[in-house]
Amino acid sequence: MKKLFCIESDWDNQPQIEKSMLPLLECIKGVYPAFEYIYRTANTKEELEYCLKKFKSIRKQSNDFYTIVFCGHGRMGKFSLGDEKLGSVLTIKALAEICQSVCKKLFLNQHVHFDSCSILKTSESNLNLFTEITGAEAVTGFSKNVDFIDSYALEMVLFEALINSNNIKNALNKFYKKHETGLCKINGFTMFGNFL
Repeated sequence: MKKLFCIESDWDNQPQIEKSMLPLLECIKGVYPAFEYIYRTANTKEELEYCLKKFKSIRKQSNDFYTIVFCGHGRMGKFSLGDEKLGSVLTIKALAEICQSVCKKLFLNQHVHFDSCSILKTSESNLNLFTEITGAEAVTGFSKNVDFIDSYALEMVLFEALINSNNIKNALNKFYKKHETGLCKINGFTMFGNFL
């Protein structure tokens, strides 16, 4: 993985902490200049569809491997667009259906990572459905509520492992084995795919 496509929704208003993926991506870019990322925000279904159409357009232009990152609040199998009180809450299935409305198998052979609390605390059938509809080769994320700094640390190491590998399956398995009792356990990091 040399490229990353990030879609982030607004976090709660906490001016003392900017909960954004952007500083992490900039840090990685500073260390690995060849690393490329595209960063977009989406707080409504319409904005999400627009971002996914951009991804589809980019994928048509090249066969590069991407990690697609969804950032925002999450809870047991659900992802929030924007402030949960104001925005839409999507189930894993609903998110997959939005992806399908943009393009069949939109994430074919790609890696999808959820930077969201507890989103992967869901049934295997839900994750199977997501990978079946989107074509994603691997899905990763958290199965419990996570601390912002702890999850940042994990994602820094995870993305570095992916950058330095040409094989998503090997990279994820190697990452998990190395950090299983540390970062993965602390964050409830979960991997899903047909390679495990």
